[in-house]
Amino acid sequence: MQLSGPNRRDVIEDLLDIRIFTAMNNVIKDKIRLVRDDIKTLTLKKESLNDKVAMQENFIKELETNSNQRIEKKRKKMDALGNDISAYIVDNEDSDEQVSGLIEDQEKLGYGSDTLAKLNNYKGQISNKVSTITKEHKFFTDNVTCPTCTQSIEESFRLNKIKDVQSKAKKLQSGYQELEQTIKKEQKRERQFTTLSKEITKLTHGISKNNTLISNCQRQQRDLESEIQTLTSQLENRNTEHNKLEKFKSTLQETYESLATQNNTIKYYNFTYELLKDGGVKTKIIKKYLPLINQQVNRYLQMMDFYINFTLDDEFNETIESPIHEDFSYSSFSEGEKQRIDLALLFTWREVAKFKNSVATNLMILDEVFDSSLDATGTEEFLKIIRYVIKDANIFIISHKSGLEDKFEDHIRFEKHKGFSRIIS
Repeated sequence: MQLSGPNRRDVIEDLLDIRIFTAMNNVIKDKIRLVRDDIKTLTLKKESLNDKVAMQENFIKELETNSNQRIEKKRKKMDALGNDISAYIVDNEDSDEQVSGLIEDQEKLGYGSDTLAKLNNYKGQISNKVSTITKEHKFFTDNVTCPTCTQSIEESFRLNKIKDVQSKAKKLQSGYQELEQTIKKEQKRERQFTTLSKEITKLTHGISKNNTLISNCQRQQRDLESEIQTLTSQLENRNTEHNKLEKFKSTLQETYESLATQNNTIKYYNFTYELLKDGGVKTKIIKKYLPLINQQVNRYLQMMDFYINFTLDDEFNETIESPIHEDFSYSSFSEGEKQRIDLALLFTWREVAKFKNSVATNLMILDEVFDSSLDATGTEEFLKIIRYVIKDANIFIISHKSGLEDKFEDHIRFEKHKGFSRIIS
């Protein structure tokens, strides 16, 4: 009775042989903990795999959609570059035709670029001759005597000279005019030739520029073709990505199945745990035996002339009633009365253990029960119980109290000698 409610329950569970349910419950709790840990792991794995599946699906979708769009865009750009190349080629062909025509025009004009210089040289020579003749004409026109030797110049000679100079001057003048016309024609031809050269140079530069542009376009086409091949290869390898996706989905399905299995398992374990915990099957068993326990306790109390109603509830808290007082507690009784309650409980536990346990014993050892607070009446009633009620046991009573030898058939005396106990009779 000095024990707490939970400790009293432990004693009853031992007597009723139901502590196995506690051990089973501990095993179930361990399994529940392991399964819960497994569920947490599987839940995290499920969430991770869901993310992987979603990411892989988006990757494949983006791969297929974007790659096709990019391939189409690059092909359109290649077509545009091809059109540009064709336009440059046509432009070059037109320019080549123009250059050929201009070269033909130049060939018609001729290549004598030094002709104009020769004509200008001739022009200078004629100008010198004209100047000389002009001076000579002026000399013979203005002078009738020689200014150097002062001799008279014959008139006929002078006139002939003037006439001859005039004739030469006339011829030179005519030749000079023809030469100027020729020079003008040559200058015009040179200007035409130069204009044609400039035009040819311009067209040739345009052709060279177009060739550079054509090379750049062709290089861009090669780069685009390489990029298209890379994207096409990625699309061709999308089966690998699909295989990855299927593996993720397969693992996810397995995880869902494992998670469902573990959830069912933990439901079973939780149900079993509810059955095995203190409020489950053990309580039902205890409730089944509580009326018998209370009946036997009160039976032994009455045998010891102690007329109270002693009751234990589901929590193994006592309720004590008497004809005089409705409410008592164990602590409100005297030591002798407490002793009677303890003995009544002791005999009751023995009967319960004998009835419930598969192993019974015929041995009962009572230590110093007479040395405590039992009065004479209690002692006599107690002796009647062990003598007439408990018939199937070998009873050993240990006591330091004297005067009990005549109450038992046999007795053994001990004494302490040099720190050790020994039998003396």
